[in-house]
Amino acid sequence: MAQFQTILIDARTGGEGRYRFSAPSDLMARTPVRAMRAFMESVEAKEFLHGHQDYEINAAMKSPRHDVITTLGVLHLTNGDEAPFMAMISKLDDEDE
Repeated sequence: MAQFQTILIDARTGGEGRYRFSAPSDLMARTPVRAMRAFMESVEAKEFLHGHQDYEINAAMKSPRHDVITTLGVLHLTNGDEAPFMAMISKLDDEDE
């Protein structure tokens, strides 16, 4: 397992959250959608993002040169509202862990 960081930005408010999570060390080699799924599953388990019941991904891309995965999507909240977001996932260096 390796340590990763996701920066999640709320498109409406500009609010930003930084989340660390553990995932298989080959996460960045997987598809962007699978990487986002790994993040969301770890976040849900730790209840970082309380108040959402589901999410959809509208775009996902990988930047191998910079080793960053970026996704754009929508969190579907339990109150029926939606929160557009952008997420950037990267592997933490050993000294960042």
